[in-house]
Amino acid sequence: MLLLAQDEGDGSVMTDKQVRDEAMNIFLAGHETTANALTWTLYELSRNPAVYQRLIEELDGPYPLAVIEEAMRLHPPAYMTGRQTKHEIELGGHKLPAGTIVAVNIRGIHRRADYFPDPRAFRPERMLPDAKKARPRHHYLPFGAGPRVCIGSHFALLEAELALETIVRGARIRVTARDVQPEPMVTLRPRGGMPAIIESRN
Repeated sequence: MLLLAQDEGDGSVMTDKQVRDEAMNIFLAGHETTANALTWTLYELSRNPAVYQRLIEELDGPYPLAVIEEAMRLHPPAYMTGRQTKHEIELGGHKLPAGTIVAVNIRGIHRRADYFPDPRAFRPERMLPDAKKARPRHHYLPFGAGPRVCIGSHFALLEAELALETIVRGARIRVTARDVQPEPMVTLRPRGGMPAIIESRN
């Protein structure tokens, strides 16, 4: 797709260097976010053994993706984003002049009780296909939204789902940390890491 992509204006194609740079962005830019998403997923699975067991039993269905997406609801790697107003607008009763930077608290949105009942509970069924179809789009924003939505979202979810399925098929991971606190850096990572015991399924 990258090799065939053309500029809408003049029809030019990317140089070999541009194609290489874009491929490197795809492989490297999503590394930390996907790693954090998987780390938080394993944390929640360790705290919720019934969910972990259901995941083992339903590895070939939609449940693995639902588990990852629910972990990303509670612990979105991209926990904040910013937008700049193009013109003066009113938002939540406040007038914002053109050029105002607005911080979007994605983690806070994901934990609203009016959007997700019992918002701190880990319930992957919220992310199963029928539940997702019934949910307003702006209630779940782990990749942002609109014209600036993350272009790597599909790749990241596929990568995370394949990695989780591979891990669960081969090993049982038990997080030994009790009360892990989030550390909001460039991404939302667990403060102090995520100590765990890894046991082979064999």
